[in-house]
Amino acid sequence: MILSEPWYSRMKWFTAIVLPAIATAVFSLQEVFDITNAEQIMGVCAILATFLGTVLGISSNKYNNSDDRFDGDMILEEGEDGSTFRLNLNASPEDLAAKDSVTFKKVIETV
Repeated sequence: MILSEPWYSRMKWFTAIVLPAIATAVFSLQEVFDITNAEQIMGVCAILATFLGTVLGISSNKYNNSDDRFDGDMILEEGEDGSTFRLNLNASPEDLAAKDSVTFKKVIETV
């Protein structure tokens, strides 16, 4: 399963920031507010962080090993007259212009 960029970013933020913050707050405030089930709350936070971290890791690994991470192909054609480059885009030029960075997969073709 490959998560979309917005979902991946939200889940990463929730897993890395929100869950540890909740567990820390519960641990810190358990005596002040007499939280009787603080250990269970912290345990649930740890379980959720581990589970979501695993899902994020699997998604990231699949994404990095797929062609989905590329915005197109940079095709190098090697011929007797020299080499030429050609771009094959996976999105419109307008969509690519709106991105902060663009990544191409290098493809070598012999003519």
